This record gives sequence, C-alpha cells and structure tokens, in this order.
Amino acid sequence: MNRRQALLSLGSLAGAGALALKNAGNAHAHSPNNFYQGTLPYDFTSLEGFLSAESVQSHYANHHRPHVDGANHFIEEIAKARSAENWALIPELSRDLSRHINGHNLHVVYWQSMAPHGGGDPTGDVAHHIETHFGSPEGFRRQFRAEARALRGNGWVLLVWEPVSARLLVTSVEGNTDAMLHNAAPILALDLFEHAYYPDYGHRRDDYIDKFFDVLNWDFAAVQLKRNHH
Repeated sequence: MNRRQALLSLGSLAGAGALALKNAGNAHAHSPNNFYQGTLPYDFTSLEGFLSAESVQSHYANHHRPHVDGANHFIEEIAKARSAENWALIPELSRDLSRHINGHNLHVVYWQSMAPHGGGDPTGDVAHHIETHFGSPEGFRRQFRAEARALRGNGWVLLVWEPVSARLLVTSVEGNTDAMLHNAAPILALDLFEHAYYPDYGHRRDDYIDKFFDVLNWDFAAVQLKRNHH
C-alpha cells in the first residue's frame, strides 16, 4: 500500500473517530459502537522542529485519550439512565458526550493535518479549490492565520468543506462544545488549546500558528476533500 492509499484508508476512518484499526491502551474489543484512538500516522519524534516528541506524546496520551474514554463512558451512562428511565439525567450526559466526541474527532483530524514532510503549496484538486475560494495558497494561509490569532481562549481553527455552497471555508470553534457549521466536514484542523503548544512555545502562540504551515499535510486535505466533495 502506498502513502496515498494509506491516507485514503485513514481518511475513511477519520469521520468515524479513529486513527487506525489498531486498538490502543485499554480500548475495549472492537465494536462499531465504541470509539478508538488508534495509533498516530507517524512517530512521536516525527514533528521535531514544530512539536517536540515529549509534547506530542503527552498531548496524545493525556489530552486526546481522555476524550476517547469519555465518549465511551458517557454512551454507557446514557444507556444506564435510559434503562432506569431516569430521563432527567440524559440532557446533561448528552452534552458531556458531545464534548468528548467533538474533542476526539477534531484531534483525529488535527493529527492527520500534519506530516513530517508537509508544507508547501497544494496541488491538484485541492489547489484548484484553494485558489477558487481564497485567491491563492498565500491568501488561504493569511486568512487561516488571522482566524487563529483572533480566537480567544482555547479552541480550534478549521478548514472545512461546506456542502450547501460547495466551497471551502475557514472557521473557528471555541472549546469542544461549540458546533461547527452544520454539516460542514473538517478538511484540516489546528488545535489551539494551550496543551497543544504551551510545552514548546510558552506564550508564543503566534509562532506555533505560523509554523503549522511548515508541516501542513496537503495529501490528507486531498483525501478529505475527495471524501466530502460530491
């Protein structure tokens, strides 16, 4: 399997909240009703120069993994409340479930949005859409950078495919509970929670934002675009 085929396989799993078929840690036996973290598509050391191995490993284990476990936990808690006909508990449990599912799925896209030999400008269909909707790759980078720098507090900046207008858009999400544009599919994601950048950059969040483009994985963007652009 070549790298593009592997990305197509991984891309097909991204929407289901998995990085790979291989289970990680104490994940339950495979079931279509469970969430899985899986393995990263590169070694912890592969993003050195942008993110240290220590920060990638800590982020993956201590900030991404809890969303996987939390999503599975709250699915079970909702089932218990439903069986007990304790309907008053379910709205709050559902909000917790949404927060963990959003956090997990956005992390999946974030890890795939970076590659050890990423960066540069897009090619092919992605280049066409970037030029059509942002004027140029540099126009996209400037808009994405401006959105990221303007985000207050923790959250995400996303390149999404919006199917109604059939176009790429840049948008931001505060925390893990804000809804993205309804029915929009994430193409690329940048994690702007402090745990993503503070170990390597401290207060220099703008440097983290700027250097993200050096590892940006246009191959994954192409896979996501192909999956969602009909």
